[in-house]
Amino acid sequence: MVVGELSTISEQAALNPRIIQALNFLSNQQLADLPDGRVEIDGDQVFAILSTYHPRPVTESIELEGHRRYLDLQYLAQGEELIGWIPASGVPAKSSYDPEKDVWKASLPAGELAWIRLRRGIGMLLYPDDGHAPQFAPAMPSLVRKVVVKIAV
Repeated sequence: MVVGELSTISEQAALNPRIIQALNFLSNQQLADLPDGRVEIDGDQVFAILSTYHPRPVTESIELEGHRRYLDLQYLAQGEELIGWIPASGVPAKSSYDPEKDVWKASLPAGELAWIRLRRGIGMLLYPDDGHAPQFAPAMPSLVRKVVVKIAV
């Protein structure tokens, strides 16, 4: 996992050309002008999913997910949210993997996750060994505009 401004992520991930494509997309787009939904960057190798939503409150039991075929570059264009994180190896009972959606899911107590606060202009690069629980509200919830760039491994 890498968390920081796009310049920080760029420095740490410069060896992967698909990550560079994702960072260029985020840096060169007027994200507010794009509608919610999928945006093609490089076919199924690199694409973005834009969404606008109100984050949900943190509860005692948290559903988290992980992926095998894609990295997630989660970037906030507006608002703030909390993302729970845990190494996938620390998740004892995962659901079976859905290869069509590239996702496994699990539930854990909220206290077992590390919580990272993202705000406008901050991104989080998640690898296949990162379990994560996005879209949770900080103390003062606000409308979130998020871009998740999916990057093929």
